[in-house]
Amino acid sequence: SGAVSECLELLNLMETRYKVEPDSTSYNTLLSIYVQNPERYNPDQILDRMKTRNVAPDRITYNLTINSYKSNAKAKLASVFEILDVMRNSKSPE
Repeated sequence: SGAVSECLELLNLMETRYKVEPDSTSYNTLLSIYVQNPERYNPDQILDRMKTRNVAPDRITYNLTINSYKSNAKAKLASVFEILDVMRNSKSPE
């Protein structure tokens, strides 16, 4: 999807050219596009990027991720349980 490419490009520009760190809202915007195209994109890529950049997921991040998994027939149920475990073990996300 062109929207995913544009969003990824914007995140990269924020980090490199403007030296602005994307926050959970930035990543949630990208995740919402992933949810709309679950057959083409994997939310794990965004969660991994957030983790690498020390951006804490919030409730919206978790909801979008679970929705992406449930709408993707190829997704493993284990992925949903992984997210639920992370939610349970982390501080209550805002």
